[in-house]
Amino acid sequence: MPGVAFTRVSLPSAITASLEARRLSAVRLAEAADRYALEERRIADHARLVAQEAEASRAGVEREADAEALRLARMEERLAANPAAARYDLELARIRVAEQLAGNSRAVVSMGAQNLMGGLLGPDPAAAPVITDGATPAAATPAGPTAAATPAAAPPNAPGPTAGGSARTRSTPSA
Repeated sequence: MPGVAFTRVSLPSAITASLEARRLSAVRLAEAADRYALEERRIADHARLVAQEAEASRAGVEREADAEALRLARMEERLAANPAAARYDLELARIRVAEQLAGNSRAVVSMGAQNLMGGLLGPDPAAAPVITDGATPAAATPAGPTAAATPAAAPPNAPGPTAGGSARTRSTPSA
């Protein structure tokens, strides 16, 4: 049997460096492609999450609006069924405001009308005429010692509306 001889052949260093650079470049290119795909997936996931959050927020707002509409509809039904209770609630609110003002030593209340609560909270809806089915009431003036003056009905030298509300005049009964 003839003898087998092994010889080691090494490539020149320039070719070896070139081959290693090629392999390293291929590995870096694969890593860059993986990073790019991962970044694309992360951006798509973030966009999907933002869209889901927006949809959830919109749905939550819609649910709140539906619940509020239902609550208001029920309240209107109750108010229509019990107008005396509505007047009671209004008067109770007026009393609470008066109690808060009375308890606040720093509050300065200056009104030129006798009806202080009416001046603070507006006209009493219980005293206002009720208009139903488009019919006009016989007397459209509010009852009581004070009435809101409209600009057309005010005397020419009367003060105009102020920043806090309309000007009030005291009506005097005719003798």
